[in-house]
Amino acid sequence: MVTKLDMNSGMQQLSIEYVWVAIPFGASHERGTNQARLFSVGVILYELFTGVTLDQSQFTPPTMSLNAMDLKNKAGEIGTSDSSGSTRQPKRSQLGDSLLSGLSSRGLPYPLCALILNLIECYYGILAQNEAYSSLSDLLMDVQLMLNDPNRFLRSIVISSSPTLGTTCDKLYGREEELRRLHLAYHRHLNGECVTVTVAGNAGVGKSRLAMHVEKTLSIPNGGLFFSAKFDERIDNAQPLAILSSIFNPLCLAFLQFTPREGIEAARQKLIRAFGTQADLLAVVVPSISGLLPPSCFKSTTTPVDITLSMSFLLGAFLRVIASHSRPITLFFDDVQFADPFSLQLIGSLVSSMQGKSILFLACHRDDQGGDNEGLTNFLSSVSQFLTDSIHLNNLELDGVNTYLSDSLRLSPRITKPLAREMLAKTRGNPLFLDRLLGELLRDKLIYTSIDPPRFQFDLEKISDLAVSDDVVALIMADFSRIDINLQRGLQIASCIGAVIDGNLVDILSRNMKVNLENALVQCTSRGFLEKIGANGFRFIHDQVQQAAYDMLTDDEKRQQHMEIGLALYLHSMAISNIDDRLFFTAVSQINKGGPESVYDANQKEVIATMNLEAGLLSQQRADIRKALQLFRLGIAWLDENYNWTSQYSLSIKLFGAAAEASCHLNELDSVKTYSDAVEIHALSIDDKLPCMVATIKTLVRQEKFGECMALTFKFLGLMGEPPLRVVTDLGLQADMAGLGQRLATSATDESILALEATDDLRVTVKLKLLSSLIHFIVFVEPLLVADIVYRMMQLTLDNGLTNESSLAITSYGHCVLAFGDFAGAVRFGRLALKILDMQPSSSVQSSTRFFVYQQMMWMATPLHTLAESIADAHKIGDQLGDRMYSHLNLACSYFTEYFAGNCLASTRDKLQDCAVSMLRGGFDLHAGLAFVFIQQIAVLIGGEDALEDGQVNGVPIGTGAPKNNVERKLFAPFVMSLNLARAYYLRQLDGDMIWTSINEILMSEKRPLDLNTCIGQYFEGLASFILARRVKKQQMETQQQVVSAHAVDIATLMRRGESVLKQMQSFVEFSNWNWECRALLLEAEKAYTVGELDSAETLYLRAIRSAGRHKITHEEAQGAELAGMFYYERGQPQKSKSYLILAAERYRQWGSVFLAKRVDDFMASHGFSSFPDQDHESAEEELLSCVHGNSKKRFPES
Repeated sequence: MVTKLDMNSGMQQLSIEYVWVAIPFGASHERGTNQARLFSVGVILYELFTGVTLDQSQFTPPTMSLNAMDLKNKAGEIGTSDSSGSTRQPKRSQLGDSLLSGLSSRGLPYPLCALILNLIECYYGILAQNEAYSSLSDLLMDVQLMLNDPNRFLRSIVISSSPTLGTTCDKLYGREEELRRLHLAYHRHLNGECVTVTVAGNAGVGKSRLAMHVEKTLSIPNGGLFFSAKFDERIDNAQPLAILSSIFNPLCLAFLQFTPREGIEAARQKLIRAFGTQADLLAVVVPSISGLLPPSCFKSTTTPVDITLSMSFLLGAFLRVIASHSRPITLFFDDVQFADPFSLQLIGSLVSSMQGKSILFLACHRDDQGGDNEGLTNFLSSVSQFLTDSIHLNNLELDGVNTYLSDSLRLSPRITKPLAREMLAKTRGNPLFLDRLLGELLRDKLIYTSIDPPRFQFDLEKISDLAVSDDVVALIMADFSRIDINLQRGLQIASCIGAVIDGNLVDILSRNMKVNLENALVQCTSRGFLEKIGANGFRFIHDQVQQAAYDMLTDDEKRQQHMEIGLALYLHSMAISNIDDRLFFTAVSQINKGGPESVYDANQKEVIATMNLEAGLLSQQRADIRKALQLFRLGIAWLDENYNWTSQYSLSIKLFGAAAEASCHLNELDSVKTYSDAVEIHALSIDDKLPCMVATIKTLVRQEKFGECMALTFKFLGLMGEPPLRVVTDLGLQADMAGLGQRLATSATDESILALEATDDLRVTVKLKLLSSLIHFIVFVEPLLVADIVYRMMQLTLDNGLTNESSLAITSYGHCVLAFGDFAGAVRFGRLALKILDMQPSSSVQSSTRFFVYQQMMWMATPLHTLAESIADAHKIGDQLGDRMYSHLNLACSYFTEYFAGNCLASTRDKLQDCAVSMLRGGFDLHAGLAFVFIQQIAVLIGGEDALEDGQVNGVPIGTGAPKNNVERKLFAPFVMSLNLARAYYLRQLDGDMIWTSINEILMSEKRPLDLNTCIGQYFEGLASFILARRVKKQQMETQQQVVSAHAVDIATLMRRGESVLKQMQSFVEFSNWNWECRALLLEAEKAYTVGELDSAETLYLRAIRSAGRHKITHEEAQGAELAGMFYYERGQPQKSKSYLILAAERYRQWGSVFLAKRVDDFMASHGFSSFPDQDHESAEEELLSCVHGNSKKRFPES
């Protein structure tokens, strides 16, 4: 052996290099045989360790020779041998005893003594006992084991009646490839990636141990944070989201403990902005968030539109911020096949939202549950596109089983290999089965420790003959049958609770069930069924052990046991003042598993039904709506079916109403109708029917069954005393609207409206909810009814006070007055609606109302850059409230507004593309279609019409999300027409039909108000009208013809359209000169040029360019410069024209429109502008900008 210094670790290492081998010659030996060489190595080792020359006269006298052999390099050539598998145990001769005595007297441990004796035994060749070595490679393996793991393979074992196995819990067997893949995944995580790994396999195959390996060998050594949670098949006894809380709450505490102060402060500010008013909802899952956020964040909570989506957003925002300022984070979710659907939904959402952040998700699940686990299937499908690796664990093969047994019994793998074959055949290599069977063999003394020799022995013949069940659960149950009846009862009680038994529950059940549960569980722990956690908690070592304990009970015994546990916990909770939610949910769950057939007293059943109602409402507050619906249904099951609508009327109304609302949230229309129909039959008043009414209407809206929804809404409004809705042409409605307008212009001032108190009239609240639900879709079905809906919403608000929907009512009214051209009134009511929202931070219509205010009104009065930011904030509010529809719409509109504000085209296109794809996935096809129309517009501006030649843009086919029917096409026609008109203008394709169609005339004929897009469309209509008027005038002068187009649109008509748009733009300047001044000035310049006021036109062009530059509207600056350039070119001033055209091309490039810039460049090149020297591109632009802006061209950074 040679000692070497490891240059990496600085530690000394032993290795086998060269050995001089004495080769004996005799009658039974041939020079160089394996046995001869091995015998010679034994002789040398014996003499090395004892210092005594072996008396070889006791053997056949040999003739000694010396051969050199390199063991390290030659062992592999010799080959390995396989034990015969004989069950004969090694027997030592008198000579062997003498040799052993000589070795052990020198203090050598028995394993080393045995190694030397087995080498010397090789003298006898094929007559040697069965543990003698047969190859040098076997010897090398055993020596290496002693060097690498002396505690297990070199030291003598302690002989006892209960021997200690040599296996360790942190060692994995036969998983080298899987570990390699985990290491690769973790290093990708350390490099800043979001890594998701799933581990699948049969029960007991070692999935959890493989995943936990990440904590011990990767996370901790790299300074990371590791958090785990295990789902349980019977975990519904815990409060909703308790399993996820067991991960995220410690994560928050660890972040506060280990993160530097500046990191905590940065995270705090980000979370305050991200959460808005919703921090209280997240505190349900992460109570320790109160230590990270200031108390002001928890003062008010907005009522979510969809509490499940809101919770999903909050958890995602929390994890993104924490991961950005924390050590490397690993989240491990075990047994996700047992997870509830909502938890799986949240985990899947987290995986999606964490892309681009540094985090590792690990999820283990069984793959032997069949295909009926819909929740697991949906989860795996949702995360499939984000998977880094999917590891599938099979049972161990022979080498893995043999290594496990070798380590366990502290024996050489060559000795345990026959046993490994038998164990593999009986357990199929399942690690849990293998472990339990090994324990049974030890208990039955088929594997045992002997004093002489002091080592583990096994009776291979009896083990081979042993009949073993092919089910590990049956094997565990057989173990249970051997223990005391009191211990069995303890295990059964524990199995009814779950995989983990909290110490507090143990104490409560011990006192209330008259059983010493803690003592029983302690004894079961010592027998290997459980393990201790914390001070006095317990956990089953595997869910199969828990299942075996549970299966010891018959179905009737299970129900009885659950009922006893539930009642014990309930009685305890009644005796204390501060009820623990977890204890309450556990009691309710256990009683429900006992079932109504276990209780005969009607009063007790009513109490249990009430408990389910309370638990369901608590579940709703924790965002687990499916759990809530399950509890409401169980509560209904506990009611007396013969008397529930008489003696239990109030409780029945509450349970059926709550079940209808929960079903509505889950979009289960049939379920909603079932509960609503029952209430409709039995309810004694309209007020008792209201919750079910609202739930039914909401569900119909969600499923886009607008006709049915409208009919039912009219019916419900009629039941509450509301007359039928009137169309806009109804003279009575027109008089009422006029009266409302007069009231709002005189007595109903903004101050008086803001001073209104909130109404507590349930019918008023429900009426407004029903009417506001119509607002969202009535335009698709009966647009003529919109005016009366808005009128009634305003009247209800002004007459009764503010409700959650009042801001939406005022917004809708502002939209109506805008349709009649009252721009100032529209801005007034838009601002008023925003003030009401500020007064009602808990309003659930925050995102939807802001969408209508910004999109329909405030675009006139708010700088577009600021407006885009405000709409993006409304998108964030939508995320916080779980308002998926208006979150998407606000995000898309913020990008539309960025486009109109002149932001970078490529950036806007990419963001809009992501938004549109997300809307498609969310089912908002029509609105996604509008986004794709915008994307096509931007594609043309960047690359020209060639960008559409392939029939797709950025991989999305043209026409995706297009309107499917005439109503949708008519609704969005002005939107699409405005974009097409702008494209035609930019491309100077002014001879198409669309140019001759007035957007304003269409809007007026349909009584539809302007919005930002149609307003900009009108702006381009005005510009096109003046250009066409000049073109027609020029043609008339050249041909002396009065009619030059088949469309027969004369100059007067064109001028009238252009002047109408100009007048409108000039009126908008009063609201916001930032948005409209440059556009109004450019229109005015074009008009002046068209009518021949050339000096005025020259000044107006310059002012328009200057205004666009001052307000940072890049594309309008480019457009003004291009028109000014053409103005000077057509007047015969090419040098001046060149300066403006150079500016136009440069600003188009800054905007991102390569195509328009090239068009300008091509015009200059084709018209001989290169023949005008004087100035280069740079100095020409500098001179012009000095004139236009009074400073350098670098008024803002290059984009």
